[in-house]
Amino acid sequence: MTPDSLAEKGKSQKEALIDSINNSESSNFKQTVKEKSPITSDLKSINNSILTVSEEELSLLYIIPSQTMDFSILGQQLRLYKSKNDVLWNGFQETLPSNNTDEYSKVSSLLDKKLVPWLPNIESTLALRDSYNGTGIVICVGDHFVHLAIATMRMIREIHGCQLPFEIFYNGIHDLSKSNQGLIQVISNTKLVDISELLDQKIVQINGWSIKPFAVLLSTFQNAILIDADIVFLQSPELLVDSIGFRTHGALFFKDRTLGEIVPKSLEWLKSLMATPPSDKSKNLRIFKGISEHEQDSGVLLINKKERFSGLLATCILNVGGVRKIVYDRDKETFWLGFETTQDDYTFNKNLPGVIGISTIENNLYRICGRQTIYFDDDKVPLWINGGIVESKFQFESPVIHVKEYVSEPGVWKIEKGNIACLSTESSSTLISIEMLDIIKRSGMIFLEARKA
Repeated sequence: MTPDSLAEKGKSQKEALIDSINNSESSNFKQTVKEKSPITSDLKSINNSILTVSEEELSLLYIIPSQTMDFSILGQQLRLYKSKNDVLWNGFQETLPSNNTDEYSKVSSLLDKKLVPWLPNIESTLALRDSYNGTGIVICVGDHFVHLAIATMRMIREIHGCQLPFEIFYNGIHDLSKSNQGLIQVISNTKLVDISELLDQKIVQINGWSIKPFAVLLSTFQNAILIDADIVFLQSPELLVDSIGFRTHGALFFKDRTLGEIVPKSLEWLKSLMATPPSDKSKNLRIFKGISEHEQDSGVLLINKKERFSGLLATCILNVGGVRKIVYDRDKETFWLGFETTQDDYTFNKNLPGVIGISTIENNLYRICGRQTIYFDDDKVPLWINGGIVESKFQFESPVIHVKEYVSEPGVWKIEKGNIACLSTESSSTLISIEMLDIIKRSGMIFLEARKA
């Protein structure tokens, strides 16, 4: 049954989706899988009931990007998929001891063909979800920033002693040359992945930053730490896994600068994607309070993909070419938005960011200007820097930064010429500890070595 045929019966696609989601919570679809043992001879009839209930919904899950698409329908589609996929995942997990999971994967693949046709090389999203294991670091790298990525990787290994495996994603040979691949592979416990071989590029149309959510999805790790190539860690990234926010919620994000004001039209479609009533989390987001057009910095984030698969998959869908061009022409806000749309759990680190540099006092306010944003752990101790270890990552011969202190929000940001961000605050600046100044100095030395390679 197609959406058009539903309309002919006097029911809109949106109404059908709402009915389907409501039914999935109370119908025999959910009860059958949970109440019958999938290890018994009833396995086939269990899945027949799933197929019967899902037959109409298959047509509803098909996403056709267009300039006139109804984002409320897209939101309903993503929540419908989550409700069905969660039931399948529960049954799949219960069946694992008997290794008799083929029927669940077959049902999952029917849903996948409608919602994620850009994943042609997987058995099913259930099998993909089940394959995740361990903890590791994901970085998307191209030729232009390869020296930054190598420096970041070496800092993690040599300064922090972190031996977590790296998975480095690139988008074909035109994105990362063979010679630069060789430079990366020198670093221990590193795997290179050509993402163009794993996705249907005609559909996803990814390039640049839009690779990031797909790289997280297709990495082998259960706990995936996504970092940008220009991140400088002041503490070991391994500490993220033990943070209260991640252990409690399964997905940890960091807040971007409180900057700008979202236009009403953008706010309208953001709200249309999300469930009604909105979650308590969304009510507290600055973007919905009208005080910032930025919410998330995706320079560092951490996701338990087995637990938060639906939110991550929704994030990927929001970055598929046809959808991305209508939604957000950047990746960072789509992470929390994908989780919020599917009502998958997540949390933000509680601390707002700051800027690192050398302070001045103007009009009784402490002011620091720079291109490096600083982020903190739960105890407000500096954790990582975004923007690289040099004054300008876009200038190859740019010198290493000279810093000694930082200020953090609350305050007022102003973006000046050359993408220099200035933050003015009433609170005095904080001196960087001797230990962290040493980390910054050593990071600079490693970067200069990497740049010469």
